[in-house]
Amino acid sequence: MLEPTTRALFVDAFRPPTGHEVDLAVGTTYTLGLRMLFLPPLAMAAHDREMHLVDDQVEDDQGHAHSDTLALLESVRRYADRTTVYCHAGAIGSPGAYPRLLTFAEDCVVQVRTPVPGHIFHPKVWALRFRREDEVTHRLVVGSRNLSEDSSWDTLLVLDEGPRGEGIEGSPAANFVRTLPRFALGHVAPDRPAQAADLADSLADAWFELPKPFTGGELRPLGIGPGRESAWPMPQRPDRAVVISPFLDIPTTTRITARKPPVLVSREETFALVGADAVRHTQVKVLSPHAEAELATASGTVRTHPGEVRTGLHAKVLVWDDGPTGHVLTGSANATHAAFHGNVEFGVLLTGPRRVCGVEALLPDSGPSRDRITFGHILQEHTVSNPEPGEDLTLEAERQATLHHEALLEAGPRLTCEEDDDGRYAVSLTFERSMPGSPGRTMVRLISRPRTDRHPPDEAVWRGVQLTQLTPYLEAVTLVTVPGEDEDLEIASVLKAELLDAPEGRASAVLRTYLGSEEAIVRYLRYLLDDVDAGSLWEDLHLPDGDDEARARPRMAFEDLSILEPLMRAASDGSEALDRVAALLRDLGVSEDAPGVVPPQFLAMWQAIWQAAREEQR
Repeated sequence: MLEPTTRALFVDAFRPPTGHEVDLAVGTTYTLGLRMLFLPPLAMAAHDREMHLVDDQVEDDQGHAHSDTLALLESVRRYADRTTVYCHAGAIGSPGAYPRLLTFAEDCVVQVRTPVPGHIFHPKVWALRFRREDEVTHRLVVGSRNLSEDSSWDTLLVLDEGPRGEGIEGSPAANFVRTLPRFALGHVAPDRPAQAADLADSLADAWFELPKPFTGGELRPLGIGPGRESAWPMPQRPDRAVVISPFLDIPTTTRITARKPPVLVSREETFALVGADAVRHTQVKVLSPHAEAELATASGTVRTHPGEVRTGLHAKVLVWDDGPTGHVLTGSANATHAAFHGNVEFGVLLTGPRRVCGVEALLPDSGPSRDRITFGHILQEHTVSNPEPGEDLTLEAERQATLHHEALLEAGPRLTCEEDDDGRYAVSLTFERSMPGSPGRTMVRLISRPRTDRHPPDEAVWRGVQLTQLTPYLEAVTLVTVPGEDEDLEIASVLKAELLDAPEGRASAVLRTYLGSEEAIVRYLRYLLDDVDAGSLWEDLHLPDGDDEARARPRMAFEDLSILEPLMRAASDGSEALDRVAALLRDLGVSEDAPGVVPPQFLAMWQAIWQAAREEQR
């Protein structure tokens, strides 16, 4: 259990079963990296080539789309309208360089707040429904990982639907998904609450297979309704206990007791905050340096939100033995009072024989051996030096800034677009309600504008904004003073505002920036018509980049058999690919009067094929 050599890729959890496609997907996260919105759609499309999703740029210096961007483009266009991500208000991270692909995924994001003031929306669960003709099946993905660019040690539990009445009942997940739209803050696309209700209806009858060797289990959503505000799961004094949590507090650590001294696994800085006296009755452990370094990357070095862990330990697992039964609670909840008394969280409680499902399975009494790599191999003993609890003034300053950003969102930010004489736009920021006072100096910018284009929230106007730069996303940056520090602390959060008076052709304009040439459209059409994974078309998806290799490749054009043959085949087979081609041409604004980069001969042939296919369907 939790063996370091057993690794799971987050993207694998989104791949549909053979013969199925994703019908609906609802996910939750505390912090959200906007570029990571592309990850679920890409995985849903079953692309088997690694994509560089966290690069700062998705274009080269000449504005040409990278190959993985073209693959992402179709994935996002195909699945964004059926994917919704609920995240804590004010906990969206800045994407760095603005990826225009976000235009197609704007409706995916719903910002939420908890029903209990002062607490956070913290679950990391995905409910997926797959469809094959009239047959549907469900999957739950329950983890400790946010949808962000972190490189940390996390847990992931994937539960696939099994026979009805056996395993884990799905109705708690149905209630959880049904409740999510009630927490929404700010503008929400009209179809998203209905999608959540639809998914909840089918989840209510689902049962999920138990992972081996567990023999029992139940879903544990927290903080979504009456009677769920206090849900600490461990008995007062089990036989043995192990608690893995990146964050702890004194009320919780003092209540973790067992007949044998319990084991606490956390972070050095967390133990320093609670102090040695609070954990004196436990065995204190941290990740070993080599385990910390194994996943450390440059993308995970900067904390951008209070309580955010970018590297190191981020898993949350409670394990305890009570009589012959081992218990494992895995999911999003830290071992803190707030997690089990007001936060919105999601976990799964699994039970089974203690020898294979309890503390012994996690940390064997025999200790590390060469024959078996266990969780204990990546742990080491730790001594907390100060008996008294510590103080993190920086964390408190961060909290004040992010609470202010949440308050800005609650004030109802609106971005109004007005076209200028030169075809560009002036975008002005207003608020439905009174603006809150700031703990420091706050500036805002459209995330599509440079960082030098920041303004105070009450007088923010951006001029000369291109059509493809219109976005509902604002970055709020607040400078707060930390006692004892020479420099102010800069805290940034992205807020999704309501975008008003934006032209209807905005998405088409963005699409044309990626597919503005005949060859680019032909390669994209071939990808749609072949309907295969991105890996096998990797070379074909490259746009010409001016090098010798690009010049040596045969140019693809509309008259090539590589596009004509699959188009005719799709028409004769009644393939859904034909609908995707129709949607692409429509979104590009292609018509008989305005063919754009599409040659009139191809357009005439397409219209004949499309009309014949529709008549055949009737």
